[in-house]
Amino acid sequence: MIYCIMGMSGTGKTTIAREVSKKTKVPIIVSYTSRPKRQGEEDHVDYNFVDSNYFDDNFDDFLDIRQYTVADGSVWKYGYKKSDFKDKNKDYIIVIDTTGYETFKEYFGSEQLQPILIESRLDELYKRDEIRGDDPKELKRRLLDDEQKIEDFKKTENYKIVYNYYELNFAVIQVVRILMKGDKKKNGK
Repeated sequence: MIYCIMGMSGTGKTTIAREVSKKTKVPIIVSYTSRPKRQGEEDHVDYNFVDSNYFDDNFDDFLDIRQYTVADGSVWKYGYKKSDFKDKNKDYIIVIDTTGYETFKEYFGSEQLQPILIESRLDELYKRDEIRGDDPKELKRRLLDDEQKIEDFKKTENYKIVYNYYELNFAVIQVVRILMKGDKKKNGK
C-alpha cells in the first residue's frame, strides 16, 4: 500500500509523514524537485534537490513530473522516480498533491493507494507558511490553486481525513491508526 499524504500548503504533510514513518517504520519515498531549498530543509530528507536538467536526463525513470511557474516567473519541477518503488508488496508513505495522485492511480491502480487528506484552518496555513519564509505572492497563488484542486478531489475520490488544527501529535496518531488498520474510507466519513 502507498499511503498518500495530501493537503494544502502548510497543513504539516511532511512533518506528519516523518513522524508517522518513525512510529510505524513505513519508509517515506522522497520526491525530486528543482526548486530552491527553504531555510532548514535538507537534501534527501525534505526533497532530493536537483537541477532542471536532472528531470530531462532521467525522464524515463520518472513516474510523475510536474512543473509550475511560480509568482516570480521561475519554473519549478517536481517528481517521483519509478525505481524508488521497487518492491510492490511493501508499504510506502509519500507526500503528494492531487495531480500527482492521479498519476500514481494510473500507474499503481487505486487499490494500491490510500489517500490521506490533512486539513487545517486557512488562517493557520498562512501563519505556518509565513513562518517558514514563503514569498507572500507565491503563497497566495499556491493556496488558491491547492484549494480548488482539493475541492475537486473530494468530489471524486475515496480518502481519509485527518485534522491538524492545533496539536500535531493528534494528527500523527490519526494517521498511524489509518496505517495500522489498512482499510479505506469513503470521503472522510
